Amino acid sequence: MSTFASEFISKSEELGNLTLSSRKNKLLFDTHIKNPDGTLSRQKLISIGDVVYGLFYHKDLYKIGKAGGASGLYDRMKQYQKHGSNIDFTNKKIVKLMKEDSIHELTIRIIKCPRKKVKIKNPITGSNMVMHIETAHTVEQQLIQEAYTAGEKLPLCQEARK
Repeated sequence: MSTFASEFISKSEELGNLTLSSRKNKLLFDTHIKNPDGTLSRQKLISIGDVVYGLFYHKDLYKIGKAGGASGLYDRMKQYQKHGSNIDFTNKKIVKLMKEDSIHELTIRIIKCPRKKVKIKNPITGSNMVMHIETAHTVEQQLIQEAYTAGEKLPLCQEARK
């Protein structure tokens, strides 16, 4: 395990796991954040806010990604569970790697990236405006480059090394 992966683990919290279903072409997401009936809690996942997440196999970092916006983390985890014609490039890549490397489970760890409150002048009226600026994308891109510099392979990342 690299120092970068170790630091990511120490500064993040575990969200849950992605497992390869017995059908071998679908990912399943499991988390402790559930409703009393055992279903995924949309409200609780959304309330976490914007995050940068890492996908780990044991202690090896395979991907750094972000989830933000109105339904952020909930939508991202639901996207990972899609299959068939709804599967995106990232899911295909994850499923392929898990099959080829006989990986049954990836752990998802998250780092919260709160939005920053900034005041700007309205260009028309000159009045003050308050905005909440998303930070997760910038944090994600910075961490990806730092991970590459530290020697991480990030086999599930699509971003190129700069």
